Amino acid sequence: EVREQQMHEIIGFLDERNISKNELVFLLGDFNVDKYNTEQYENMIDILRVKKQELYPSSVLCTWDSSFNAMTTTTTHQENQLLDYIFIYKDHAPDDSITWYNLIMDRMASDQWQLLGRNRMFHNPRNVPLMELSDHYPIIGFFNLSKRQWPQRPSGVLTYVQIVTADEDLPIVLSDRNILIGNSSNETASLFILTNNATPRRHRCLRSGQHIILIDGYQPEFYLSDAVYFRMRYGTEQMNRYLKIIQTDNSTKCIGTNSTFILQTHLATGNFYVSNSSSRLCSCTNDREQAQHFRLIEVKRKDISCVITH
Repeated sequence: EVREQQMHEIIGFLDERNISKNELVFLLGDFNVDKYNTEQYENMIDILRVKKQELYPSSVLCTWDSSFNAMTTTTTHQENQLLDYIFIYKDHAPDDSITWYNLIMDRMASDQWQLLGRNRMFHNPRNVPLMELSDHYPIIGFFNLSKRQWPQRPSGVLTYVQIVTADEDLPIVLSDRNILIGNSSNETASLFILTNNATPRRHRCLRSGQHIILIDGYQPEFYLSDAVYFRMRYGTEQMNRYLKIIQTDNSTKCIGTNSTFILQTHLATGNFYVSNSSSRLCSCTNDREQAQHFRLIEVKRKDISCVITH
């Protein structure tokens, strides 16, 4: 009821302006009305006297994505919704042969950032490394006469990887949740989801110097924990060990298959590098020269987007 009153206030304001019919009028923003709640959506369209939203074919289906947008995980609202719009006011709309599109894009930042700042301890659960721009995805409006080629794929991606040592191709394996270096290059490396975001979805370009999180590729509810000796633990509350990935071959802009790198960790006593003790990975050297060098193998990339279930 309050929301409807606010909509009537908007229309009253526009009517008072007596805007020429020759001028386009846009209504845009977070209207807090879910497009997939048909009754509320239709009511909003009628009150605001706007044209219904037409989504571009490659558009993401929601602007509030509780499945993959890390900035939505701090709330209890876990239903994917489309709440944001760029409407055209019907009384000022162009010819019906011209279509006005909305394109929702799951864009991510080019640089990693932390909610509480880079100088805070990373294992604070509120200071996870992020690539998100906002808790709502950005939305673009344009006519079908636009000459621009709009993107056909999302910015975020799910990446499954294997990791081997750079010198001997020994696989990194999980054994009873411990992360170990295998004994033979003939062993199969374990599968991990690698992300530079606070959810499994990551930016397509992984850059040297960013912090990463490792997730079990077969049981994604297990995350790399904060023990000095690396171990996977159950639940997102364990997602408090961030590894800085540092590329050592410098052959590509984005770290990918066959890139070599070392991993740096941050403990209460300072920065350490990942090495091994009795073939078990650990944060056990503060000498970069003693850091274990690794090689990345991308097994699979998967485009992901929100799913509407209501």
